[in-house]
Amino acid sequence: MPARIPDRMLACALALILGPAAALAQDPVPSFAPTGEGPQYAEAANGTETAVPSLEAFYIGDLEFELDGVLDDEVWELAQSGWGFRQAEPDRWTGASVPSVFKVLYDDDAIYFGMACWEDDMADVSSYLSRRDQIEASDIVSIYIDPYLDRTTGYNFRVNPAGVQQDSYLFDNGNRDTDWNAVWDAEVSRDANGWYVEIRIPLSQIRFKPEADMTWGLQAYRWLHGRGEDTGWVMWDRNASGFVSRWGYLTGLR
Repeated sequence: MPARIPDRMLACALALILGPAAALAQDPVPSFAPTGEGPQYAEAANGTETAVPSLEAFYIGDLEFELDGVLDDEVWELAQSGWGFRQAEPDRWTGASVPSVFKVLYDDDAIYFGMACWEDDMADVSSYLSRRDQIEASDIVSIYIDPYLDRTTGYNFRVNPAGVQQDSYLFDNGNRDTDWNAVWDAEVSRDANGWYVEIRIPLSQIRFKPEADMTWGLQAYRWLHGRGEDTGWVMWDRNASGFVSRWGYLTGLR
């Protein structure tokens, strides 16, 4: 039996043959649409409408999932969306110039993050291939988690459109240990509508206290290098102290 060609690859092929108009006619990751209705787009997970947003993670169980950066696995459709990003810089509190949507999955071994970085013009996306932990002059997806929910410590995982990874450990509510390194995976893809990230972090690489119903601290950023724009899911007054203590919440972890 011939191998199945992923829908995203077909969309990209059509874009090359038929031009940008055909690509924009596709809807390659509908479960990551910038806006929507229903339980997958809860107001509590909207960073624009909720001061301290909360996102529920979805347990994969026996459902199929492939880490390939394509965001086309059906399980993503069952997960709640984190949306409503706003600018941190240059115009704090203003809506992001282009939308971002992220979701969280988990199983018994790892936690997964998927993020769609929508774009009006892919020429605005900056991406350079470099060594791990040396991302420069590039767009970035940045995920922060506080598994202890102590509002003081946490972990940061970053990926650029070339798939370069960077990580660090946070302490004292914002100080950073860039020498900390974990073993984790990230895959990326792109098309005429944006670029996309899938991240897998083994639970063995982070410290947390297993409980029947866990809540972690959570923040997501997207840096748009070409625009000089930093956008985030949770936003707060730039003169307020603290960093880890300002994040939103990740719920549904059991």
